Amino acid sequence: MGSLDQLYQQVILDHAREKHGEGDPAGMDATSHQVNPTCGDEVTLGVTMDGQTLASVQWDGDGCSISRASLSMMTDLTQGKSTEEIGRLYRDMEVMMHSRNLGVDDEILDEPGDAAALESTSQFANRVKCALLGWYALRDAMANSGIDLSLNYDIYASKDWFVNFHATFNYNKNQLTDLWEPGLEFAYMGNGLQAYSVGDPFPTWTMQEWRGVDPETGLDTWTTADGGITSNFNQAALVNLGTSLYAPYTGGFGVTAAWKGLSLTADFSWVHGNYALNNTMYFVANADMGLSSQFNQCDLAWDYWQQEGDQARYPRLDQAINFDSRMLEKASFLRLKYIQLAYTLPSHIMEKTKFIKGLKVWVGGRNLWTVTGYNGLDPEAAEKGVDVDTYPNTREFTFGLEFKF
Repeated sequence: MGSLDQLYQQVILDHAREKHGEGDPAGMDATSHQVNPTCGDEVTLGVTMDGQTLASVQWDGDGCSISRASLSMMTDLTQGKSTEEIGRLYRDMEVMMHSRNLGVDDEILDEPGDAAALESTSQFANRVKCALLGWYALRDAMANSGIDLSLNYDIYASKDWFVNFHATFNYNKNQLTDLWEPGLEFAYMGNGLQAYSVGDPFPTWTMQEWRGVDPETGLDTWTTADGGITSNFNQAALVNLGTSLYAPYTGGFGVTAAWKGLSLTADFSWVHGNYALNNTMYFVANADMGLSSQFNQCDLAWDYWQQEGDQARYPRLDQAINFDSRMLEKASFLRLKYIQLAYTLPSHIMEKTKFIKGLKVWVGGRNLWTVTGYNGLDPEAAEKGVDVDTYPNTREFTFGLEFKF
């Protein structure tokens, strides 16, 4: 090994150990989650933008030393740079990492700084994906676009009355633009339920598409590879359903009203457009599970085929349901997150106590009311995508006294 190769190897090891930019990406302007299925590398990267400048990068992930080193180098290279500069760096990295270590122009090697040490790994096809994973995440995060709106309006205010309305609206466009190999349009994820699909939300649900229960036979049916229908699950094709676990629309609204010492606060939250895999229903609305005495069944299980002509959600009782798109449910919801009614006693009354200056009495509740079409225990708790006996948000009632001395 030459002295330059030794130097480059040491640079890679140093960055893999120091991991510049590693941190929690939650709360940043936009995030991207990327996986390299050939090596198992995985990263969630977040960016904060200041106009057309990348103000901050933070990433959290696990993988080989090359992927960690590349993320660290990329952080040093891109923070504080404009989108135009980052675009040029991205193109240079693509050229360098697809050179198969046969050499690139000196101008290209001058741009990436420490990342030039990765050129030697371009001769190994499986390592190219490792080195570029962070760059794909950065490009995707910077490409995410959306709308954030907020409203805070005092409807009425006087000596005794006060009414305020507030609301937020968030829209995030989530679309996969390309994959780690030129020309690659689609790839399954390792969990067998989701996929990378260019032009669709990331990730997209990909399962056997349930087509309903045959009214004549009482058997489940699914889509085949040629677009036909079959009652044989083994002949059912995996279908890209084009839906995502991430909601494109989220928001909330609330009202605060007060009259003299009496006040009422109510806050609602809502989510629209996401899909969750209701894995719990596979166990509690499945005749096979019930007949074998493994699980009690919920009332949805009554919607099973009994005679010719029935339009049912579940097949006849001698048929077990399969793990298919029937389990995939829209998890949109509207929820009363918090409500509080409070009363503050007049100060002239409290003055008579000589030592208590103020007293506020209040009652409140959390998660008291929800509107949803989701059949699981809690659509909000299912936001991570797969709902398997997920413990729901609890309904809470509170009471309090607040003293001022």
